[in-house]
Amino acid sequence: MNEPRTLSPPPSDDRSGTNYADGQCNPRRLAFLTVRQRHHWTLILSVFAMATAAKILLFPAYRSTDFDVHNHWKALTRQLHHSPDEWYFDDTHVRTVHTLDYPPAFAWFEYGWANNYLTTFLLSKYPTPHSHDHGVKGISPDFMGSSTFSLDESCLAFKESSSSFSSSSSLPHSVACVAFMRSTVLLSELVYWLACYVWACIILRVPDKSNIHDVVIKDTQKSTTTTTSNSNNKLFSWHCFLLLSLNPAILWLDHVHFQYNGFLLGILLLSLACLWQGAAVASTNTKTNTANDTRNSQQQVWLAFHLYHLAGAILFALLLTLKHLYMTLAPWYFCYLLRKYCFVLVPPKDGRSKETTTKVSCIDKNTDQPDKTPCRYSLVFSLGRFLVLGAIAAFTILLPFVPLVWSAHKHQQHTTIEVLHRILQRLFPFGRGLVHDYWAGNVWALYMALYKLKVLPFLSWLPAPDDIFPPSVVASVLLISLLPGCWCAWNAASCTASIVKHDDDNDDSRKNGDDLPRLSSKSSSAHALILAGVSYSALVSFMTAYHVHEKAIVTTLLPLTLWTFATTTSTRPATALNNENQQLTVTATKQILSCDPGRLLLFRTQAFGLLGLLPLLFPATEMAMKLVSFAAFMIFLHYYTIFRPETPTSYSPQTTIASFSYFPEWKRGNLMRILFTPQEEVMVVVSTVVTAVVVLELLPISLFGRFEFIPLALTSVVVASGLCLSFVELLCICLCR
Repeated sequence: MNEPRTLSPPPSDDRSGTNYADGQCNPRRLAFLTVRQRHHWTLILSVFAMATAAKILLFPAYRSTDFDVHNHWKALTRQLHHSPDEWYFDDTHVRTVHTLDYPPAFAWFEYGWANNYLTTFLLSKYPTPHSHDHGVKGISPDFMGSSTFSLDESCLAFKESSSSFSSSSSLPHSVACVAFMRSTVLLSELVYWLACYVWACIILRVPDKSNIHDVVIKDTQKSTTTTTSNSNNKLFSWHCFLLLSLNPAILWLDHVHFQYNGFLLGILLLSLACLWQGAAVASTNTKTNTANDTRNSQQQVWLAFHLYHLAGAILFALLLTLKHLYMTLAPWYFCYLLRKYCFVLVPPKDGRSKETTTKVSCIDKNTDQPDKTPCRYSLVFSLGRFLVLGAIAAFTILLPFVPLVWSAHKHQQHTTIEVLHRILQRLFPFGRGLVHDYWAGNVWALYMALYKLKVLPFLSWLPAPDDIFPPSVVASVLLISLLPGCWCAWNAASCTASIVKHDDDNDDSRKNGDDLPRLSSKSSSAHALILAGVSYSALVSFMTAYHVHEKAIVTTLLPLTLWTFATTTSTRPATALNNENQQLTVTATKQILSCDPGRLLLFRTQAFGLLGLLPLLFPATEMAMKLVSFAAFMIFLHYYTIFRPETPTSYSPQTTIASFSYFPEWKRGNLMRILFTPQEEVMVVVSTVVTAVVVLELLPISLFGRFEFIPLALTSVVVASGLCLSFVELLCICLCR
């Protein structure tokens, strides 16, 4: 019988056998790292260039009325740049339905694109074209509009629009105006690319007790001491980077449908990255060989801890001033920062050291040396930290309002109360109804489907959705549903603040030859719980909020992708196994992969979430693009997250299987696992999505006669059913783990 193949550890980079002194590096290894880094950036820039080229080719593609909305907002901030208080009274200057209904920070974002030096130069370089310039061979009249290829003032001028205009297509614009508008999306998306790169760099570096400086390793066989950098933890997750940066939802919504979701989601991901790094710093071991080095390390950890958490709070406050629909994540942020940042661990009553954020060894005042006796910390609320955090967040939120209030006071056309009242009316228009014209795939879509079937005798008693679910009831349901996410945030902050081990506790591991630090499965799982709570809160807002758009599901898909990689890493040690008896066979690898429900949750949520976005690009000319990109991404996701997860060199199968089987199936909330195996669950999801795509995209609408709404309604119901399963599973993860 053939022996099973094994995954052997990689060969050492230093093959010369030469021992280098402290602070020196093998020249051969240094050259290898230089080439590797060069190849690393070459691949990143290649992916960015190919993705950008594809998006530029989509400039003439279909664009929705959101294009006219953002074009009007840019024109509004340019024409009325001296009167910011008039921005929310734009319907008094021009007859339009594209009124400004985003917070003031986004208005200033549009102001920056419309009034910068480059835009002013381009608009003033070419005069407004005359009628004889109209029409260019090869360009359709709708795409040409009333201008030539030159950008002119008509691009950012007021344009009248009414509700009678077709809501399925955009107003005519010039080629140059379309290119200018889509270029702003490309440039603002650099924030999203930065966030993808940051997360790809940190997602595999699960927080542990590793020193923030160099790790001193003693070689018991050669009796020498070498200093190695902690760069062995600086792993780059290509799978995570590609799944985030090449997500087709960003391509469809921003570069075809036209929005700025990439810019906003990039800020959200950067905020979460700051919190992730802040938790990693809090779990860092600062013990070194000398007391001075230990004290310096503690000061650096203290400073980094404050900077990361305050930066995360500032970025989220900025996000709220850009788009108020992210307010559903505010309870999670409040609970996490309250527990993680405002509650501190202080030493015992003898006060042997200052307050600290981690469990480090206390410093003896008499000997100025680290005390071998670990301190017993107590949890104390810090009013100073709470006030600093609240002041910074409030300042960030209120800052965009200041110019509007000052302008109202200066021009005296509107009072401050009138301006603020008009902003609130625009931000929260509760008269639009419970659901959108195209039902988003949430629980309200399921009720709407039942209400459409009230012609059946046993459903005739169902009341109208707006009668039984007014805004107050929907808001109550949403707030109650957000409570598990707050509980998850509190638990994640509690675990990451306290799970830190001392070096003295790991003497046995050093005797066994395990010199490199191992990842703490409890600490890393707690950090993964941060992303689980954010994913749940975002999914709750999509499933139960009032008048939800189908585009809001993207806020769930991206953090859930990060959570999947975090849970994959959290159950595997990040050290190479030198013992041949612990080498992992391919058969054991397949058994481990079949036990992980997290990747199946991601696959199901991505499949149904992206399916719900397909009706947004309804023209037949966009069918090939969206179906090919959808299929390619799902194949990529299926291969890399189910059969080829990115893990360190080797890991212990016993630890992984034990961590997966700790909770029974019903506690994990995986209802599909009760009826199907993992392979069968994938086939059920794929077959359901393919059937919905065939009904939605391939069957002619005339086939349904007067029931032409059936394809869209069926898509909403299928998406809602699949996302409800993900909602239940995420709920159980937040409550049980």
